[in-house]
Amino acid sequence: MNIYSYGIYEGESYRVVCTVHHRSDIEQPLNVFIQHIQCSIDNCLSDIIDNTCRSTTGQRLPMAKSNRISDYYTQFSSSDSQILDDSSIGHQYLCCYEKNGSIILAKALTALAREKAKKV
Repeated sequence: MNIYSYGIYEGESYRVVCTVHHRSDIEQPLNVFIQHIQCSIDNCLSDIIDNTCRSTTGQRLPMAKSNRISDYYTQFSSSDSQILDDSSIGHQYLCCYEKNGSIILAKALTALAREKAKKV
């Protein structure tokens, strides 16, 4: 699991992208989804340990079409843009996939807002 802290300007539009490393003999599409969880800015990175991929659809982002990068990598992205409008709230995105009835965490990303530079 990789955890990164990305600073995104408040009010800036962005999409969530995750790349999944998999076996080369997969012929059917991977059942991947991105789960979105809001968290307190003070404990956002530590909270990700407690959050796991869940089967609930309420927190899932709508997905765009997947992009096969190579025989071993497929990229998935959210179809809708995200915007951080409150710098005190962080956003966790868990890239999850379902395999044989189990839901597995592939990658995790935390987005934190930063203030825009003031012009003098």
